[in-house]
Amino acid sequence: FGSFTPNRYIHKTFKMGIYRTLLVLSRFVALLAIAIETYIIFFVKEPIGIKSRQEVNISGSVIRWERDAATTVTKIYADTSLDFSKALGYVHAKDRSLQMLMYRAISEGKLSERFSSDEMTNGIDRFMRSQQFAANLENATRDSIGADVWDHLKAYSDGFNTYISTGSLPIELTLVGYQPTPWTPQNTLAIGRLIAYLGLGQQQENAEKFIIEALQQKTGLPLVKSLFEPYLDEISGNSEYLEIIRKLNIESTLIPPKADAFLKSMAPGLSGSNNWGVSGKLSKSGNALYASDPHLNIVNLPCIWYEVLGYVKEDGPGSYRFGITLPSLGTIMGRTQNWAAGFTYGFGDQMDFFIEECRNFECRSENGWRPINIRGETILRKGQDPIEVKIYRTERGLLEVNSSKIQLENGLKHGYYLSRKFIHEATNMVPSSRAIFSEMWKTKTAEELSQVLRKIDLTCNFIIVDTEGNLAYQQSGVFPKRSHNGLYPLYAWSNDSAWEGHVDPSQLEFILNPISGVYATNNNFHGVRGKYFVPVNLHMGSYRTDRFDELAVETFNLNSTFQLEDFKRYQADVVSIQARKFVEILRKSGGNFKAGTAAHEMIYNWKFDYSLNSKGARIFEEFYDMLMEEMYGKILGKEAWKFLRKTIFLPYFHYWDNLILNFNLKDEFLWKNRSRDEIFNSILNDAKFQRNIQQVPEYGENRKISMENSFFGGKLGTLGTFLGIDYPISVEGGRATLNQGQLWNNVLDKDESFGVSWRFVTDMGTEVAESVIPSGPSGKIWSGLYTSETEKWLNHQYKLIQLQDST
Repeated sequence: FGSFTPNRYIHKTFKMGIYRTLLVLSRFVALLAIAIETYIIFFVKEPIGIKSRQEVNISGSVIRWERDAATTVTKIYADTSLDFSKALGYVHAKDRSLQMLMYRAISEGKLSERFSSDEMTNGIDRFMRSQQFAANLENATRDSIGADVWDHLKAYSDGFNTYISTGSLPIELTLVGYQPTPWTPQNTLAIGRLIAYLGLGQQQENAEKFIIEALQQKTGLPLVKSLFEPYLDEISGNSEYLEIIRKLNIESTLIPPKADAFLKSMAPGLSGSNNWGVSGKLSKSGNALYASDPHLNIVNLPCIWYEVLGYVKEDGPGSYRFGITLPSLGTIMGRTQNWAAGFTYGFGDQMDFFIEECRNFECRSENGWRPINIRGETILRKGQDPIEVKIYRTERGLLEVNSSKIQLENGLKHGYYLSRKFIHEATNMVPSSRAIFSEMWKTKTAEELSQVLRKIDLTCNFIIVDTEGNLAYQQSGVFPKRSHNGLYPLYAWSNDSAWEGHVDPSQLEFILNPISGVYATNNNFHGVRGKYFVPVNLHMGSYRTDRFDELAVETFNLNSTFQLEDFKRYQADVVSIQARKFVEILRKSGGNFKAGTAAHEMIYNWKFDYSLNSKGARIFEEFYDMLMEEMYGKILGKEAWKFLRKTIFLPYFHYWDNLILNFNLKDEFLWKNRSRDEIFNSILNDAKFQRNIQQVPEYGENRKISMENSFFGGKLGTLGTFLGIDYPISVEGGRATLNQGQLWNNVLDKDESFGVSWRFVTDMGTEVAESVIPSGPSGKIWSGLYTSETEKWLNHQYKLIQLQDST
């Protein structure tokens, strides 16, 4: 049922008549479930707009929570920090237990056992077992993890289990016949590792795998060398190394593309986010200002985030904790009475590939041959026989051998293979858990908080402001000490290739009160070589940063100060620096385009805005698609380029842009004796650009998608929209606008979109926060809190949250 209904596979075993009958029955059961859910919501659960209070005893502690009537934000009242963790687990279970249990099943590789078994879920389970997100934590204890972290994770688990023990389970679990087992500290840590990988670290992996596969083709070396210059200069002339690369036995992917697409639709990959602050000396109020809007896939309901406002006596009089939490984890970003902080994904390189020479069940080392570690796993499947899988690991990491495709009973054929390793295998997200559950709440200034945040596992760019008017930037992440730049694989059998511990957090970049008084991070490059350790070799480019700088300069020149209304305007901005750079080239190219045509409109009249009623954006996107197909589709092949457009191109598109914008004649493989102006103008001579501007649809016409319930996954079609289970929207913005709106169709033939998942602004001289999320706090369909904020989010409206407790 739901997202896991194997409709496209049923025809393989049943005749079409039976298939249609089953489809009708499945929809009938879904509707019945909705009817039951409706009864529960309207007659048992709290309706919207009414303050709902509850006291609950969780493992000996009495905590109180309530739903604020004006904002629907969940408020927690607790005596201690541990009690707050208990309450957080409880309210997460109440509103988002299905979301949490799906995450847990994914991280453990047990979707086929707990929800539904089909080709996709089987593929996900195989892949997750190989990652060992959960297996690495099987023997974790309070002593091995650390008492401070373990006690908070145990408290959180107690809160979740207390709510689940009441029997108030989501109706969807009844549909699939799943009775959840108790939550454990290991579950939270495993999901932390899952989140750090999917949509985040996996982007680096995909880019490095693309480089390796390109190097296997002699024609691919010039392309990747120019794309990622200068990082591949060290190997471009090494013929022995390149010959070994070409001999590699490569698993193009260990996870089926359809399964990968589903996982990415579920995971909060922060593939494009904004984060900025202004010191008190430059604000109109005289106080530091802060704004954050993390971007991720916005097609799922409920949204990924859950807002909480907490009051903990242990923190002291007048204290509070406000921010977004990720159900399964703690508070990710937000503010207290002392500071406000948030982050964008830092794109630091936390993984490496290694070239392994293997034979039979051995791999080569500097001192001879070592046995490959083999772990057996059994995947239980609903209504089907179990699957036995084997996971192969070397001293360096996971050996990329898919045992379902390669017969390994007699060992590996002598040859070269890839292994890979992520830093989170060693840290298990313990430093991040320590920060978000405990340590960050004890700090009072931007500088104190930075000392905590720099230690977390995840690669981030933090902006912090405090009530003293300070503004700080802090880079975070645990990074390996490696002997090269990390973008290409080294020989696993050489001891020089081994990681030599971790980079000390004190070597990560930190800036306190920059001279400009303003600082922003937008997934762009950060690092000062020679002064700090620089962990970034790939990033998202500077388009959004350049636009922020442009807006900030305009604001300062006009007013000499900043205020929150400026920040809100920036968060809604849909002007593209990327489009401007390409169009400026066209303006200088001398092309003769008739007034009133699409080409003329884009080149001479468009203001580079990606609003829904823009025609220029529609025309430019058609031009850009044809240009990229012309430049790279012919080099890589049409199908390969089509696949890349849906994968590594999305976060790294500026590298592909730069080869064209910089127009370096040494890149002969790209230009093939043609000038850039010649190529640009030849594309614009296509009939679609010569049509009258009145014939061009608005940008919003092909930006319509549906936010779909995570469980049903759009399977109810238009009925789901009619019943309010799914929510149709139009996505404004583009890939390079501050209000980002990337939209594409994945290999499941489903829409995906990077968009704003939370808007938040605050003035540190007030006790007020303004925010909005794309859905509502509840994952329960028709609860009144399921999509309670969606219209505000679409219209760039904010709810006003009074942070101080009025009782």
